[in-house]
Amino acid sequence: MKKTLISILFLLLGCYAAQSQELSYSLPRTSFLIEVKARQIHTVPGPYAAYASKMLGIDVPQQESTATQIRQISIIPCTEADPSARFRTEASALEVLSFSSQGLVSFGDNGPSDGVNWRFEPMPGVDFARKEAASQKDIRTQTTVEMMPTDSGYVKRSITRSIEVRKTEEDLAAESAERIIKVRQEKLNISIGNTDASFSGAALPAALSQLSKIEQDELSLFTGQSVSREISAVFEIIPPASSELKQRCLAFRCDDVEGLLADGSKGTPYYLELEVVDIPQSPQPLPEKKNPGKKQVPVQIHYREPAICNLRIVSGDAECLRMRVPVYQLGRESVFSK
Repeated sequence: MKKTLISILFLLLGCYAAQSQELSYSLPRTSFLIEVKARQIHTVPGPYAAYASKMLGIDVPQQESTATQIRQISIIPCTEADPSARFRTEASALEVLSFSSQGLVSFGDNGPSDGVNWRFEPMPGVDFARKEAASQKDIRTQTTVEMMPTDSGYVKRSITRSIEVRKTEEDLAAESAERIIKVRQEKLNISIGNTDASFSGAALPAALSQLSKIEQDELSLFTGQSVSREISAVFEIIPPASSELKQRCLAFRCDDVEGLLADGSKGTPYYLELEVVDIPQSPQPLPEKKNPGKKQVPVQIHYREPAICNLRIVSGDAECLRMRVPVYQLGRESVFSK
């Protein structure tokens, strides 16, 4: 009975030892992190934009608009474990795999998975309020003729009244345009010395600076204001393993209002193009060694050699970025026998 238990115990230990001698590993694959930075500009027309051409002779935006401009595109090639190319081998192969960090990606059954999140800040607001805003109301005089009764009959009498009326938008625009013209004339007079006041030293630039500020405040009521914000996003692309020498896939989209998008139908599409230019050739086999001894089953180790590719980011006919990168899943997979 004791001998039977001992035999079973040794059998279990042997199975555990055999299992512990196996090594799980993955072949590498290449992914790309595409980091995009853009500037979004929001333009709000001024309240007097409709009168800019008539009163100041300038053309200004009449409608509210938003535009997004790509400022920078960066690509970071990354190496990660390929879950579709996992193999087992004996632990004795570890001494070989340790010298090939590109081939030995992970020991565990589950590779790392990191997500990328981003969030946009709200668009800043605009304010057309001025420190010295013109009055929205006007005091006007009105004269009327009334028939006043007297002892002998009626006589005509003129009566003048002061009434408060609200100015029209065109009235306010005309006042603002008049102030702009006066400020410009005053700047010219100070610059050429055509003024009773004398400016010396720092007084002259200070006076011109203050007049310029007043001019810009008034002018913004016609030209409007623009505010901007910096936005960024990160997109990840994993090219599929393929025998095709050229690949093309959507990298991201850029929409004026929505900003940077991963997919969808809005905005201008930007594509990632890969073209294989160099694939590793099969190595020449080594001459066979004569071994008269006992023939052993060799330990096989799978590994990948990357293909060299030209990578481009294009939008329409415009090329935004070009670089030369190695891509493992488009290269050659080989087997090493130890």
